[in-house]
Amino acid sequence: MRKLFIILSLISSAILAFTLYDYQQYAAYRLDKAIVIGEQTVSEVKHHLDSIFTDAKLLADSLAQQVAKDNFKHQELSSLLWQQAQLHPYLMGITVAYEPYAADSSQARYSLFYNKKIDKFFKIEEQYDYRDTSLVTARWYTEVVKNKQPYLTEPYFARVARELVTDYSVPFFRVINGQKKLIGVVTLTLSLDQFTELVNSFVKGHSGYVYLIDQQGDYITHPNRSNILKHNVFEVIHDPAYTSKMRKALQTQRGHFRYISNYTGVPSILFYETTRYTNWKIAAVYSYIDLVGSPKQLERKIVNISMTGSLLFLFLLILFGRLYRPNPARLWRLSMIITLLFLLNIALFWLLQLDLDYSEQLENRTRVYSENALNSYTSKRDYEQSQLGKRRFLKIPTGIFIDELFVTDSYNMSLSGKIWQKWPVTHDLKDNTGFQFPQASPVGRSVHVELISKDKLDSATWLYTWKFNTTLRIFFDYNHYPLDQHYIDIKIVYPDITDNILLVPDFDSYKVLNPSSKPGLNDNIFLPRFRIIGSYFSFSSSDLKSYFGQNLEKVNPEYSTLEYNIVIKRRFVTPFISFVIPFIIGAAIIFFLLYSLNKHKGDNDISGVTVMGVVQGMAALFFSMLLAHITIRNKIPTPHITYLEAFYFVIYVMIILLILVVVMYARSERYKLLNYQNNLLAKVIYWPLLFGLLYLITLIKFY
Repeated sequence: MRKLFIILSLISSAILAFTLYDYQQYAAYRLDKAIVIGEQTVSEVKHHLDSIFTDAKLLADSLAQQVAKDNFKHQELSSLLWQQAQLHPYLMGITVAYEPYAADSSQARYSLFYNKKIDKFFKIEEQYDYRDTSLVTARWYTEVVKNKQPYLTEPYFARVARELVTDYSVPFFRVINGQKKLIGVVTLTLSLDQFTELVNSFVKGHSGYVYLIDQQGDYITHPNRSNILKHNVFEVIHDPAYTSKMRKALQTQRGHFRYISNYTGVPSILFYETTRYTNWKIAAVYSYIDLVGSPKQLERKIVNISMTGSLLFLFLLILFGRLYRPNPARLWRLSMIITLLFLLNIALFWLLQLDLDYSEQLENRTRVYSENALNSYTSKRDYEQSQLGKRRFLKIPTGIFIDELFVTDSYNMSLSGKIWQKWPVTHDLKDNTGFQFPQASPVGRSVHVELISKDKLDSATWLYTWKFNTTLRIFFDYNHYPLDQHYIDIKIVYPDITDNILLVPDFDSYKVLNPSSKPGLNDNIFLPRFRIIGSYFSFSSSDLKSYFGQNLEKVNPEYSTLEYNIVIKRRFVTPFISFVIPFIIGAAIIFFLLYSLNKHKGDNDISGVTVMGVVQGMAALFFSMLLAHITIRNKIPTPHITYLEAFYFVIYVMIILLILVVVMYARSERYKLLNYQNNLLAKVIYWPLLFGLLYLITLIKFY
């Protein structure tokens, strides 16, 4: 027997070594993959920014040579600036500004600025004196004139362009009377808003974002525009470790470090690299979970280590504790050890389920966490429309903000808040209602919507804002109850599907879009039975299976639905106290009845529990357990057998088995195992068998 356990110990040691190695390799692979993704992101952004500034340098030099060579008339100069601006998509505008009387002997000041964004020309001198050295907004000119060399301005709010920009300026000269004389400045204006969109287009994943900072750590671009020109990277996070890492990053060319992002509030990795011409730092921040992928595979490897480690521990205890030579004391020790190992492994599963977020495993929906992801999705849908010979969708930016949220019962959710939409003024909004909730509960009046404002954002756009109060029918999967995680998918659709209208998220109206920051949710929402993990937008495809009496070309039964998703996870304390503790107490009562059993009442029987007393006690316990089970079913009317319900089926099985064992023990002397030491084997097997069955159910449900 001893040799057998030596062999089993060696085998389990080898398996444990393999599982540890496999876990280490997988963890290293996940981290290496994450680092590759992050480094690739900043490298691609650097390459693109460097190419933009290389192109800008060549263009500015070329324009300077052309302007220095010829005396352009106003119309000719306008045509030249317009043509060059159209050829270079990264440009927001081009300016040519002259020294006093250099362009025309009758003009003290002359400049021409073309704003491509609004397709309009301006004369800078009509807005401010561009030669005034005291003006920050004039440094694009004054610094070049002062140093007579190219100059890249710090980001600033342009008074004429009316947005955050940076300028690249070069001087141009002419030879007059044998002397090289500065005539003026050519300036290329680049929009920082466009840079923000550009750098974030390289993000790979759901929750990553990219920003730029200068050599002092001041934000140049950031998804949260309030940071730009107002905050420094050292002001937003007051953590000595982060400060030290960021100071090192500003002094080195490239690298990465881990920290807690203040923007998303989750553990993240920051990757950085330095641009060639500007010495700006490109910072790409990814949520660690987003980079390494779904936690399910990692959970399985942790469970594998736990199982093999438990087996090795058990075999070593049996070997060194000589438990392979059974006696009553050793059998009880073995029983307690096996029970404890099962209990610890079950607890590990519970901790993993409570800690990990499994929302990334959901299928049948397209998540959109950024403007780039949204553009990709709408472009695909428009292409599908064109293939069917139909016109493109009219995209209506739609936003939602939840003020109150309450889970009324197992499948109904009550919520109130605001919804807003941006409609073109040319479109007639029917009944002043631009949306409906297809999941509205069919019982009673479950939706109340009231238009509270209609404002004109600009000459082409109306902003409609409604407040609503509704009860929605949401499918919740209770298969893992009470370790369940749920997804409140609030579907928002336009009432008339024949209008070819696609509701899309209004990302511009949210300060932060990362799911963990819970965009669109009131921070004061409290759910007694759940905690909110995150929120995000997505699209799902609904097969309507009907044309609603319309012509086939007017209706597409595969209808795209905008969804606002809220991820919630159950608080474990309440069901643990309400159902798990009574289950444990019931299991303990069964054991005490079994432990107190004696064939002959009065023969050293202090408790006085007889066979009939055990049967009667178990029958009473069965009905109490059945009542608790019925309470769970009434609380959660699900078609599945939930994880917690399976515990009660185990109790039923244990009651039946123990009644059979007790009857066989009392009625016959033929079963030596049952009669050994007053039914000792049944008593020591009870707890390992009970928790072994519970662990098997846990494996089936969660592995």
